[in-house]
Amino acid sequence: MAQTAIALYWRGFRWAPPLLAATITLEVAAGGSNDWATRPAAALVNVLVAGMILLAVEPSSRIWVRIRAPLILFCAALLWAGLPRLMPIGVATALDVPANPAPDRLMPALAEAIGQVSLVMAACAVTYRLRDVRPLLSWLAAAGGCYAVSMILTPLPWQFLAGTGQGRFAATIGNWNAAGTYFGMTATLCLAVILGRTEVHRGWLTRLFWVPLIAALVLCMATQSRSAFTLTFAAMIMIAVIWQRRAASHSGCTRQAAKFALPLGLVIIGVAYVGGEALFPRYRALPIDSLSRWDIITTYWSYSMDSPLWGWGPGSFFELNQARLAPATALRFWSFGAAHNAPLQIALEAGWPALLMLSAGVAVIGVNVARRAWRVEYIGLIGALGVAAGASMVDIAWNVPAIGALSCVLLGVLWGGRPARSPDVS
Repeated sequence: MAQTAIALYWRGFRWAPPLLAATITLEVAAGGSNDWATRPAAALVNVLVAGMILLAVEPSSRIWVRIRAPLILFCAALLWAGLPRLMPIGVATALDVPANPAPDRLMPALAEAIGQVSLVMAACAVTYRLRDVRPLLSWLAAAGGCYAVSMILTPLPWQFLAGTGQGRFAATIGNWNAAGTYFGMTATLCLAVILGRTEVHRGWLTRLFWVPLIAALVLCMATQSRSAFTLTFAAMIMIAVIWQRRAASHSGCTRQAAKFALPLGLVIIGVAYVGGEALFPRYRALPIDSLSRWDIITTYWSYSMDSPLWGWGPGSFFELNQARLAPATALRFWSFGAAHNAPLQIALEAGWPALLMLSAGVAVIGVNVARRAWRVEYIGLIGALGVAAGASMVDIAWNVPAIGALSCVLLGVLWGGRPARSPDVS
């Protein structure tokens, strides 16, 4: 009897959402898993957690058919990135594969990519088996909310909000733009949970998630990341507008929408008052900084065009950047560990074909998601992914492993939700 109960619990996947949420949050707390020690450790943990989840999937499950096409494309991109560097020297020379300036970083970078692809598959399998996106969404929002509340209870963010701190608030992640992105994603997920639970009239749970929502928004402003705050604000407005239109079309939800509009408005006004003095003056430098970002993109674009087919090798960016410093770029670029544009860095390291294969895999998932009747939880997941994606175009976000891992889990949740075919039969 006990073995049967354990087997049913194992196959039921109720243990998987808290495990994934705890894994991501621990990686965020451990410096974003963005140093020489925690980066490979996080990759190993991601592979182990995802492997444990995928091992619990029954061989006859339709999920294996569902994940087949994107998985093939993701694996092809990984092979394209890694195989040229594992070829014999004579073969690589004949194929005009450039030497990797950081060969010691090849295997850790590939392991990190494998771990993130595994998280996409695992999150898809969990959501598909549970037949609902809400369990993982709620656990991710709750875990991120606990982290945000623990940060806001320290005096450090308040010093930056008051203008007495040196630099900008980066929490335990170490990079303020990545920290702002994470807090923005957490706030967006909390809003999606609040609106989703409001639709089913779960009052006390709705009120509970207001606390981490406010905390995450205040901390996002404390990081003074313009891209993170702008994208977060846009995502939250999009979610609220879409939800309000849905509520207006259902007479039973109109009163709920009216009750929600006032607290959300008060939250926005209060957060703007608390953090406006720290963040808003930075928008004055936006025109100058935009030119600087464009200069960064054009510089690394030219580097990628020197080896567009094969790239320079996974994990090679820092060494390549150091080797190519010139008098015109040394003063600004000498400390860069990322290209401030995630797709461009993938093309620079793995080649443009690898980027196209990854993009094709994501596009397959996107087409599948676009065909569904979206609930507010789907809009929240898309909004959170949009915050990370937008920030990764101009700042450091996906380059931090913890942010990349969270984005992969959200992509998997979107992919696995509301299956097009009938779900698995227990």
